[in-house]
Amino acid sequence: MSRIAYLVLAAAVFALPGAGAGAAVRAAGHADPVVTHGIVVGDVTAHTAVLWARADREGTLKVHLSGGRHHGVERLETQAADDYTGQVLLTGLRPDTTYRYRVGSQRGTFETAPAADDRARVRLAFGGDVAGQNVCRDTSEGFPIMETIRAERPDVFVGLGDMIYADNACNALGMYGNAQVPGPGPAPDLATFWAHWRYNRADEASQRLLASTSYVGVWDDHEVVNDFGPLNDTRSTPPYTPGVHLLPIGLEAFLDYTPIAIAANTPKRLYR
Repeated sequence: MSRIAYLVLAAAVFALPGAGAGAAVRAAGHADPVVTHGIVVGDVTAHTAVLWARADREGTLKVHLSGGRHHGVERLETQAADDYTGQVLLTGLRPDTTYRYRVGSQRGTFETAPAADDRARVRLAFGGDVAGQNVCRDTSEGFPIMETIRAERPDVFVGLGDMIYADNACNALGMYGNAQVPGPGPAPDLATFWAHWRYNRADEASQRLLASTSYVGVWDDHEVVNDFGPLNDTRSTPPYTPGVHLLPIGLEAFLDYTPIAIAANTPKRLYR
């Protein structure tokens, strides 16, 4: 299954039905999917970008994109097999240009890179280790560091890895005694890996940060399990099943939730 859907440019105008008609449309299964966890635009170059979204069901999300002389509607397909996530490769972009997008009620911006022979200042922010060791989403503040990063107005935010802690739990009482949003426990299967990604992406401050800049996603060990490697990715204690390799499961979840420009002939290659 291809994770990148190429652009189909079109123009569209839609009239919204009234409340009763809308309920009938939804009941008939024809309503547009709704974005559930914000938008992330990743691996931005001078001419391309990858836009990621998750919806509440399978279907087509309409991506309204504008910037410079570019105006169009792209289509992003969400699949149940990918936890209702999807990605679309945006092409034909102009260097050093601010682009705006709208996907349903979600809006955001990103800037393309300058042309290869142009000199430009770039403000780079980076971070990692999110929701580990029971330091998770505060019930009132979420992840407050994300607002601090957003205030710096970075051109690019690099997630350096451990962007989830798939092998940790988030309890109602945090490490520092604060009230937290409870989250999933250690991930022995794909559904629980997905749940960790949803937990972190549900943070509103994180969504605001990612809607204001472009993203480069990198992984580390906790996207799978502590200190894992190709020959050390099984665990024998509950909730894990002895002999079950966690690397391919964690990799699948990472690719489902991280916008990466990957060549079709190397669909699981992370370096680029």
